[in-house]
Amino acid sequence: MHSKNKRKFKNIVYVNGSFMNGYHNHISIMDRGFNLADGIFETMVANNQRIFCIDDHIKRLGHSAEVLNIDLLSSNEIKDILYETVKQNELAYSVVRLTVTRGVDHNRGLQVHEGITPSVMVRIVPWDGPATDVPKGRRLCFSSVVRNDLSPLSNVKSLAYTESVIARLDAQKKGFDDALMLNTKHSVTGATSSNIFLVMGGKLITPPLSDGVLPGIARSRIIQLVESMEVPFLEQSITKTHVEYSQEIFISNVVTGIVPITNVEDNFIAEKPFGPVTKQLFESYRNILAQELS
Repeated sequence: MHSKNKRKFKNIVYVNGSFMNGYHNHISIMDRGFNLADGIFETMVANNQRIFCIDDHIKRLGHSAEVLNIDLLSSNEIKDILYETVKQNELAYSVVRLTVTRGVDHNRGLQVHEGITPSVMVRIVPWDGPATDVPKGRRLCFSSVVRNDLSPLSNVKSLAYTESVIARLDAQKKGFDDALMLNTKHSVTGATSSNIFLVMGGKLITPPLSDGVLPGIARSRIIQLVESMEVPFLEQSITKTHVEYSQEIFISNVVTGIVPITNVEDNFIAEKPFGPVTKQLFESYRNILAQELS
């Protein structure tokens, strides 16, 4: 953690129109996000007053809100809240978590009652910033927890993350860092909170969104980067066999960036901690991240 981050971390949060001390409790026990996971969120990274891909995050949030039929504030209002919360925390680098729930409901049950106002919350935590070197490779296993690609939430960053929590806990109990989750057709969707890419036969491959894949912000930027490389790129379903015969595998999200995979269960991916395609994309993505946050 940057010393500046540690020294100046004020832990100021935004909750429904007010900025307050984040060490206190501020969420009503009657909030549907707390009771029913009835809400959505976005996780972003920032440097001072710059938030990486903020427009892409807000666009994805808007799509999620449409699926759940939650009324959002305007894009400009959301941006103002995000920037002001970042400003008040006075961090050099930070992770920005925006949560929107359907709101406080004094009734009970699933019925969406009239007069509910969405709750909007922003939390900031220190972040080390863009990694300078390729991170240490991680070891994955396949999870028995199935990701439902037929669910309307399959492409939504909803609060309902319990299945991913269970999958990661089970993986760590077995001595792995994370788990790969399969969909109802036994295709790989990604890790518990990351998208997956693999290099096989000279091609870079990632699963299509139709397989129940979250449209990751880092994922979309990586796909843009690949277009300028000489590596053929495909969006196609990935099976366990593809994973077994891959020359390189990496996972991605906006906080960790690109992280190489060294093992999937007993399968050794490569002789080196990371391959040439992973390294090239890591450097390109890191440079774009650093440039847009500077």
